[in-house]
Amino acid sequence: MRIQMTTLAAGPEGVWPVGSIQDVSPEEARALVAGRHARYVGQPEPEPEVVEEPAQPEPVEEPVEAHAVKPTSKPKRRRG
Repeated sequence: MRIQMTTLAAGPEGVWPVGSIQDVSPEEARALVAGRHARYVGQPEPEPEVVEEPAQPEPVEEPVEAHAVKPTSKPKRRRG
């Protein structure tokens, strides 16, 4: 499977600079594309699997009554 690198990759197989086209196994291509290190070249990209999450109701926030808080003591004086 042909991919184009979007990040630099280096390892035992060599160095694959950004923009280089590589022939790799389908498993390796899938892993690199899923990690956003490469994109498919020459064929349409496979559709990603969509997992629908169950709808969750939005939490309802209750209004909070705001009031000023008066300090209870004077700040301590530092001596230095």
